[in-house]
Amino acid sequence: MSVAVLWFSLPATAQHSKVTSAWSYLQTKDYDKARDAINMATQNDDTKGEAKTWFYRGEAYDGLYASNIKALKEKTRSNDPAALKAYNDYISSNTDLKEAAASYRKTIELDAKKEFNPDAFTALNNDALTLYNDAYTSYNNKNYAEALDKFKDFQASYKSLGDKKTTIDKAFSSVKPPIDIREIKLYMAGCALQLKDREQAKQLLEELADSKFPNPAVYLNLTKMYLRDNDTVKAVAALNKGLDALPDSMKSTVLVEKLNIYLAEGKSTEAIGVAETAIKNDPKNVSLYVALANLYAHQKNYDKASEIFKKAAGMDANNFALSSSMGLLKYNMGVDKFNQSIDAKAPADQDKYLAQAKDIWKDGVKDLEHAITLKRTPADQQNLKDAFDALSKMYYHLDDPTNGKKYNDLYKAE
Repeated sequence: MSVAVLWFSLPATAQHSKVTSAWSYLQTKDYDKARDAINMATQNDDTKGEAKTWFYRGEAYDGLYASNIKALKEKTRSNDPAALKAYNDYISSNTDLKEAAASYRKTIELDAKKEFNPDAFTALNNDALTLYNDAYTSYNNKNYAEALDKFKDFQASYKSLGDKKTTIDKAFSSVKPPIDIREIKLYMAGCALQLKDREQAKQLLEELADSKFPNPAVYLNLTKMYLRDNDTVKAVAALNKGLDALPDSMKSTVLVEKLNIYLAEGKSTEAIGVAETAIKNDPKNVSLYVALANLYAHQKNYDKASEIFKKAAGMDANNFALSSSMGLLKYNMGVDKFNQSIDAKAPADQDKYLAQAKDIWKDGVKDLEHAITLKRTPADQQNLKDAFDALSKMYYHLDDPTNGKKYNDLYKAE
């Protein structure tokens, strides 16, 4: 009977010897052999539930990572592109650090006696920071799948540390500007978007929005995703969350996006309110004045539109969008007067309104002739085409068919 007991106990004894062997290899920094020995122990029922097993595994993989990084980094000192590529490739693709961190997390979970926890907490703090740095490097190198995986490992490690993560918190708070731990999710969302995983990206962005994360990118990207789903209600709600969460200095782009949504939906009253708020937030943004003036122009509140255009011109008289919009406003004002002349019954009123229309058009021509000499962006293409069309029609009405034809040809060429 004693022979049978001895025979059944051999596997356990053998596996405990693997743990002992791993420890011995760690002392001599033979990390490859330590890893091989301890991995066998993690597969055995008698040793896989021991904190010691997982702590030694973490040490083995940590040692592999550190020694490999040191050797590869040493070679980069020669500025050899191949050496630098090898270094970056290892950071992106190695699993040594991932396995080390996972092992320390398992150690913390199993170590009821707190025998290895102090050292495991220290090691996991350091590994988590390295995971963050490696993830950031992978992200900048556009290795998005690897970056996302490492960011997830960082998150898991940070959570596992509980209230023992002071090393990470101090490191994040010591940089300028300090790193908000929620920023990790923003990088993860960026990775997910690059990998075409819209649902994961949306979930991460929604979590950030719910936490009132102070970065416009969260709310702008979330809005784009909702608009792509044709859900303007959620898009506007996301922007409103941003306006609630962001400091005034960061609200401009969110307000502009909200303005664009209302403009696209033809909600001029709501758009005017947003534009006025946006101007208060960013009083030197000429584009906002142009948008607001155009909204009033569409409502035929020409006096208000002219007042806003005049204020904007005092800030930047050589802005194409501004100058062209001022000219187009005068074209429309002249058209209204021209229509009044047609509708008028008395010849004197007809002549009066026609004269007023031509005076307005003469000013409009000056604005548009000036506008088309100014620097433009691709976004100004429609305004340029409208300017050519308006110039053509105004010149014909001003009895200048030569310029009328010139700008009609330019309009058709656009």
